This record gives sequence, C-alpha cells and structure tokens, in this order.
Amino acid sequence: MNAIARALRIVFELPGTLLAAEMRRRERIAAKALLAHLSDRQLEDIGLPRGRIDEVLESGAASLAEADARLARRAVASEHREVYEQLLSLDDYLLDDMGLTRGQLNDLLANENRPGGRVVA
Repeated sequence: MNAIARALRIVFELPGTLLAAEMRRRERIAAKALLAHLSDRQLEDIGLPRGRIDEVLESGAASLAEADARLARRAVASEHREVYEQLLSLDDYLLDDMGLTRGQLNDLLANENRPGGRVVA
C-alpha cells in the first residue's frame, strides 16, 4: 500500500513540477530579453558582461528573485561609487558649504562597504 501511495503522490505532483519548470523557463526568457535591451554600459554597471547573460541566467534559474536583488544591489553600489567619486573631486570649501568633510565621506564609504552597511544621512 505504501508503494501505491508514493506512486500516486508522484503522479499527482508531476503536473505541478512541470508547471513550475515551465514558469522558470519563461522567466529566464523574459529576463534574457530584458537584459539584451540594456546597453553595454548598463550591463557593466550591474557587473554582467553581455557574453555571460546566458550563463548567469542558467546558473541562477532556481532563484531569479535572488539574482535580481543581487544585480539591483550592484547597480545601487555603482551609483554610490559615482556619487562618492564626484564628491571627492570637490574642494574642501565646497564640501564645507554642503556640511561635509572628507572624513565623513570616508566614513560613509566604509559603512557602505560593510556587510549590511547602509548610508545614513
């Protein structure tokens, strides 16, 4: 009886398993189309070379949401680096006018680079 119950469970779970696999496949296709429309600069900003799109999608197929979150964090970090570099290019007088010092900029960058670190204004 136990073998029959297992066989029935497999038969009844199979459509759900196949449906989930098809949904993941369609998500990968949609993600590939979205990434293909990005410029090389945008892909570089999120740390994804154009030639590795398929590889990244295939390797992360089981958790596209996690991959999306990782890519979004990289994009935000890239923006933060650009802003940080722009602020560093300002002279001390302009920084002072904004109420900032170079030490505060360094502290903000150090805090952001820590795991779970967030910039707090």
